[in-house]
Amino acid sequence: MLERDIPEVLIGNGNKRVHYNGSFHANEWITTPVIMTFLNDYLLAITNQADIRGLAMFPFYQQSMLSIVPMVNPDGVELVLKGPPADESLRGRLIEWNNGSEDFSGWKANINGVDLNDQFPAKWELEQARNNVTEPGPANYPGEGPLTQPEAIAMSELTKRSDFGKVLAFHTQGRSFIGGLKVWNHPSRKR
Repeated sequence: MLERDIPEVLIGNGNKRVHYNGSFHANEWITTPVIMTFLNDYLLAITNQADIRGLAMFPFYQQSMLSIVPMVNPDGVELVLKGPPADESLRGRLIEWNNGSEDFSGWKANINGVDLNDQFPAKWELEQARNNVTEPGPANYPGEGPLTQPEAIAMSELTKRSDFGKVLAFHTQGRSFIGGLKVWNHPSRKR
């Protein structure tokens, strides 16, 4: 809705394609600085021909193409960190969706009140039934259908175009940091 860019960083020269992403859920914004810290450490290790935890990074750089989208949900993250925008119509709608509260610290959704993690076509109907949330709000509303939100569409198109061997989606819950590993086996490529 606010039309912010969702940048992708590409690093490496290899055929193995690996993708990391963070901040699918707005209140899990801490995944973005964690990913950016990793990116900084990785680039410094490559540049300085140094190791990370005893592993040389340059061979990874030569063998892999690393795709990183550090913040999938920039509008939602800004809402969590700074509160609703000044635009009165949008502000009023967001506060209404947030049960009348101006505290958005628990907001998971994007700026349209849709949970981006529930936007993908694979078993979307089951997710919709499981969540039983039928209106936009802070969490668990899967939208009117799969791939209706620009962030989810962008990530779907990126994944289709890139044929990743591994995808790591970083999430947090309470004091835990979770990296969900998704592995797709494509018959045309050996991993």
